[in-house]
Amino acid sequence: MTQPAPDLTPSALAKRTILIIDDDEVDRMACRRTLARHRAFDMRIVEAALGAEGIRAVKDEHPDMVLLDYRLPDADGITVLRQIGEVEHDHPNEAPSVVIMTGARDLDIAVDAMRLGARDYLVKDGDKTYLELLPAVLDRIHEERALRDQMRQAEDALRTTNERLEQRVQERTAELVAERQLAMITLTSIVDAVFVMDNEGRVLQMNPAAEHMTGTDSEALIGQLLCDRITFLEESSRHKLVKPPGLAAGLPEDTVLILVREDGEELFVRTTGGKMHDTDGKDIGIVTVLHDITRLHARSHALMYQATHDALTDLPNRLLFTDRLSQSINHAGHNDEKLAVVFLDLDGFKQVNDTFGHQVGDYLLQSVAQRLQGCIRESDSLARLSGDEFTMAVAGKGADRNVQMVAAKVLREMTAPFDVDGKEIRIGISLGISIFPDDGTSIDELMEKADAAMYEAKALGGSAYRYYSPGSAA
Repeated sequence: MTQPAPDLTPSALAKRTILIIDDDEVDRMACRRTLARHRAFDMRIVEAALGAEGIRAVKDEHPDMVLLDYRLPDADGITVLRQIGEVEHDHPNEAPSVVIMTGARDLDIAVDAMRLGARDYLVKDGDKTYLELLPAVLDRIHEERALRDQMRQAEDALRTTNERLEQRVQERTAELVAERQLAMITLTSIVDAVFVMDNEGRVLQMNPAAEHMTGTDSEALIGQLLCDRITFLEESSRHKLVKPPGLAAGLPEDTVLILVREDGEELFVRTTGGKMHDTDGKDIGIVTVLHDITRLHARSHALMYQATHDALTDLPNRLLFTDRLSQSINHAGHNDEKLAVVFLDLDGFKQVNDTFGHQVGDYLLQSVAQRLQGCIRESDSLARLSGDEFTMAVAGKGADRNVQMVAAKVLREMTAPFDVDGKEIRIGISLGISIFPDDGTSIDELMEKADAAMYEAKALGGSAYRYYSPGSAA
């Protein structure tokens, strides 16, 4: 039975209700603890262990946000996501924002979920590092919902004002002028940038916040096509928009764009708005609202980077490497190509730590990482797994042959001594290689066999590379 979890805020009245749908009680507890430490906004948490319970909770508890595990005992996450979307609400803004939680191998499912309306996704891992991203994801969704709430209020207020104006235009022209003056005061007081444009994208009116955001006076913009003076770029492709938000074909009304000011500074903005109509219902222009999310975007990007990169060497960590390796395996399989996975382990690193201390050992690992980066191509991947263990993925045509050249280059580079904190240190490296699809077709198989081949190279004296063979040590 669905039951509310203990209230996590000092106030009994929570501003946001979060529903966790996950059959794993440990994962639900971990999410709850993470949220308990996050005080960006007041919250009330509701939990459900089954998809059916979750749907009932959506109907009864009216959550603002839903953390939905993809794998549930009674239904998969996509089915539950569709059912959530079918729940009727008094207003579209009351529909919950869904964050899908998947495994590393379910990224295609996460993409499908985003297409079906999920606002974001988190990749579960054994170390629960995905929980480090949860606060940033919820902050972004909270800000999006707050913006939608503001827009809903603004739309209701604007609708009411328009109704009054239409009525009073027929009655008293003088009062129409007064109402328009009131609308101008409202427009001036809005903190987001507001542009009123005709159907060609020519600026008819803008508020002071729009002047501040663009760095351009209204005198220079009014009467001009907005995209002739201000550049808008799509967030992912950086494709330049020919028409402004609200008029650009194929662009959702609620989307994130990059606004390039006249001084070259780039801002991340969330766009909303709507069309204007005359008394006959004919389109006469648009109102576009831009909300600056630059700081939130930078914070989310920084948290994502920290969660996917090694803090010492700045190389990708295991989580990011396995994600990239999964993509490389799919690409190689579709194009009938080979793919090489390489495990690398330093020879004698423990002796360096014991002799010179861990600080010197850390400096040495950073230097090794720099040399290894110089040994790979742009199409290859390099990561630090843990301690003195690194891994590579060599992709592209002829990868099974090219990896031999990469391995030989690594051995040559490692022959030169390292100058670490004024100390000359020599250290070797052992490499093990597995080939897709000869040695396996899954991430686990390829990494396990590359690891076995590496131990074989180390057992034979180190400073060498070995391809996996059935006789390689486990």
